[in-house]
Amino acid sequence: MTKEEYVRIIEPKSNKQTIYQFNQLKSFIDESLKEVASKSFENDSEKIKHLLNTVYNVRDFALALTTENSVRLNLLNDIKRLEEEIELGNKLKPQEEKLSQTIVEKSEQDRSE
Repeated sequence: MTKEEYVRIIEPKSNKQTIYQFNQLKSFIDESLKEVASKSFENDSEKIKHLLNTVYNVRDFALALTTENSVRLNLLNDIKRLEEEIELGNKLKPQEEKLSQTIVEKSEQDRSE
């Protein structure tokens, strides 16, 4: 294998923002676990409620990130589609003008006959 292939294989797959978000998630979980360990709950049921609330917050955080990502991907796809339509329209415009001109010329010929 070449050096470039090794570099491509080992280079990080996650971007800086993703790493930051995972660090936020880790900190939130660590703080919640510390709170559970240090806080005296009346019973195990209260402790379980607190832990469940933490899990729900983690779920909501992940859902928000995936929703944001989906919205961004959809916007990028819409922009790409619009650019393709504009490009196609720009390519078709000379053809439409030529066809229109041909129709006008044919119509003028038919009138003169």
